[in-house]
Amino acid sequence: MSNKLREFLNNLDKEEESQDILEMIRKRQEETREEIKNDPKIQREAAKAYLAGFIDADGSVSLASKGGKDKFRAPCVEIYNTDINILNKIQKGFGGKIRMKKAVKPNHADSYTLVFNAKESLTIIHECLPYMLHTKKKQRATLINEHYAKNTPRNGKYTAEQLANKKWLEENVMSIQMRGVDNTAFV
Repeated sequence: MSNKLREFLNNLDKEEESQDILEMIRKRQEETREEIKNDPKIQREAAKAYLAGFIDADGSVSLASKGGKDKFRAPCVEIYNTDINILNKIQKGFGGKIRMKKAVKPNHADSYTLVFNAKESLTIIHECLPYMLHTKKKQRATLINEHYAKNTPRNGKYTAEQLANKKWLEENVMSIQMRGVDNTAFV
C-alpha cells in the first residue's frame, strides 16, 4: 500500500472518529439540558439571577417609610414595568403585590409596580445580591443585607447600640443616590 493511500485511510478513520466524538458531545449536551430543566435548585438559581436583572434594570432597593414619626424605615424592593404578565410571573415565584398606575397622557401606557413587603424584600435582597450588577443598588442591598436584621429586634425594643446602628443604616442607605451626583463614601 502506498504512503498516500495509507495517509488517506488514516485521515478517514480520524474523520469517522471525530464524527463519533461530536455525536457523543451533542448527546451529552442534550442530557445536560434535560438535567437543568428538571433540577429545581438550578431553576431557583436562574430565577434569582433573572429577578436580580429586573431589579438592576427596572427596580429599586430602599428603606421605605412605614408612616408615623417614630417608626423606622423598612426594606422595600419594587419593580416597575408596563407588562403586567412579566410582573405576574415574578409575583408567582417571589410574592409581592401589584399596583397599577393609570396612564396620564394618551401616548403613555398604564404602568405597574410589584411591591414586596419588608420580609419578602429581605429575602429577595439576600437571594439576589450575588447576581446584582447595578453598583448603587448593590451597595444599598449590601448594607441592608448586612445590618438590617441584626439591628431590628422582633419585639421592637431597641438597645442603645441597635438604635444607633439603625439610624446609621438608614442614613447610609438613603445617602446612596440613584440619580445625579454620587455623594456616598462607599465605592
